[in-house]
Amino acid sequence: MSNVFGCGVSWGEHRKNKSYKDIFLQNNIAFAGPVDRYSFDKVKSGDYIVMKQGTKAVYVGKSTGGYKAVNIKIIIDNFRDYGFDDTDIVALMHVEKWVNIKQYNELVDMKGFFKIGEGQNPNKFIQYYENGDKEVMNDSILLINLKNKLLKSKNLILTGAPGTGKTYLAKKIAASIVFDGVDTVEIKDNIIKNQIEFVQFHPSYDYTDFVEGIKPTKDKSFERQDGIFKTFCKSALKNFIDSHKKPIEIAIEKIVQEYLEKFIDDVNIAIAGSNDEKFPILGLSKVPVEPIIGIEYDTFSSYVSIYTLKKDGTKRKTRLTMDRLVYSYLRYTEIKDKQPKTDEFNKHLEITGHHSYIHGFYNAFDQKYGQEIQDIIKQTHNYENIKLKKYVFIIDEINRGDLNKILGELFYAIDPCYRGDKGRVKTQYNNLIDDDENDIFKQGFYIPENVYIIGTMNDIDRSVESMDFAIRRRFAWQEITYDMTYDEILDNLENKDYIKLAEDKLNEINSKITELLGSEYNIGASYFLKLNECDDFEDLWKSDLYGILFEYFRSFPKDERENCLKEFESIIISNEDSSNK
Repeated sequence: MSNVFGCGVSWGEHRKNKSYKDIFLQNNIAFAGPVDRYSFDKVKSGDYIVMKQGTKAVYVGKSTGGYKAVNIKIIIDNFRDYGFDDTDIVALMHVEKWVNIKQYNELVDMKGFFKIGEGQNPNKFIQYYENGDKEVMNDSILLINLKNKLLKSKNLILTGAPGTGKTYLAKKIAASIVFDGVDTVEIKDNIIKNQIEFVQFHPSYDYTDFVEGIKPTKDKSFERQDGIFKTFCKSALKNFIDSHKKPIEIAIEKIVQEYLEKFIDDVNIAIAGSNDEKFPILGLSKVPVEPIIGIEYDTFSSYVSIYTLKKDGTKRKTRLTMDRLVYSYLRYTEIKDKQPKTDEFNKHLEITGHHSYIHGFYNAFDQKYGQEIQDIIKQTHNYENIKLKKYVFIIDEINRGDLNKILGELFYAIDPCYRGDKGRVKTQYNNLIDDDENDIFKQGFYIPENVYIIGTMNDIDRSVESMDFAIRRRFAWQEITYDMTYDEILDNLENKDYIKLAEDKLNEINSKITELLGSEYNIGASYFLKLNECDDFEDLWKSDLYGILFEYFRSFPKDERENCLKEFESIIISNEDSSNK
């Protein structure tokens, strides 16, 4: 049985910030230094060696035989550039080939040479070597760990230095959850609309934007409207409820909704084509009642607004959800032939008023499409269960808004322990929800069990207040350091000759930043993606990197700040870049 071993490429106190990765790849070898070289005698022919760089596994190779203790000079002539003496001895191991573990990037926390045991999933490395990345899961271990953390905690915040790809990573986590493990941010429009929502907080963002508030309408009036998060939760809750319904119920509701949408278009076309711009309807007593003069259907909020013309010439607006229209129509079909009285009609349809034109609307709809709907229902045999889906709400720059003001009473409901009905709270505008709207949150708002929240933030952002402890304890936290994401980010550089250079410069510049300010001020690889737009590293320094580093060291004495910036400039702009221009 083959074993899997790990070998670092950035070990040794003499390495001068250099990695041995390129030497390994070019020569199909692996070697361990003076400290770890005696462990190489455990490796046999056919065993697998994982090349790790920092905390990531980057390549896997297959050993061709036992190790050799050799003089470093035998491996490569110019090894003096890496700080070794000719007399240094290393353990050398040849491999058949190296296979890139681009999508896996297994996180490892052991240093030097080691055998990969339980918890490191050694079989996955073997799959990568034998199959490449074609038949291996697409999610990286980082993504898998974050995804599992979110599924467990319901709320997750990605924090870390700027430019580490936190927003991009949040979208990948969301896509991986929605698509059941497929690692992609190429999300279809309908999936984004229905299962993934994205918003960016800022100082002007408030409760009315996020939850609900009184807002102006197209007809220059004001009404209670749901905010983006409440609207999103309604979609999630509808799916949660539908997933527990019988398939025949879902099929019937879908058919009725399709015909209602068609009827709304019919009515508006008829109004536009009539001389008086009215659509006449009959009430319970079979006499004309307030005619319809327009219908609006907001597919985003799922609200249908029916406008009728009152006797005094003013408009009346009845606002119902599409779900309510479907539900009430199905109730209407149960009682329409019994010639109900007003009270009986209202009670059966569960409405408190407007019975005349509500009846008139359903009567007109049933007269035109009722029989056709029944015929289709009878012919429908392939009923499908509604699958319970996961919904992910992404809040970018979550700490740039006033969370206490934005969340309001949701401060309680957002707690992972109070997902579902047990976390129901009365919102500030709850009493303004009309009974006839049949609002799913009429009795109070709560966050459905299938809703997950991801926030992103730069913890060093000095323009915003820090989160208080009550908010922090409601989220799981994960720091995204620059070395967790730079491989994937730098792969997007158009000039592939820049990838290794950018990687080395990023490591060196962050090493210096850590020494002077702390690792929380490290910069991410996204800054180096500007090389796709810049002429060279010098242009990148002037247009992007100088600005952020100047802000980092603004509080330093002038002379000290200028010395630091000159040192950073020398790292970014060096003679070795000239051959790549």
